[in-house]
Amino acid sequence: PDRMLTVINKVRSSAIGLNAAAQVRQTLARFGGVEAAVLVPWDPAAFDAALLSGRVLLDAAPRSTARVAIRELSERVRANVAL
Repeated sequence: PDRMLTVINKVRSSAIGLNAAAQVRQTLARFGGVEAAVLVPWDPAAFDAALLSGRVLLDAAPRSTARVAIRELSERVRANVAL
């Protein structure tokens, strides 16, 4: 359990309501005991821009909230591998 990393993708307010990330975190903590999940927001415009331009997300949509979450995920995976 100390090496487990939970990732939730396609987090979107339109399906959950206001403050979707907080609601997902609360549900994971309450029912799954998961305290430190990485939530990747649903950002189809950014992903489509990267795909259509043939560029990585960083270049196609540097301000994408999904890109920031993916960076956090990669940092946590890298830190966990280093253990």
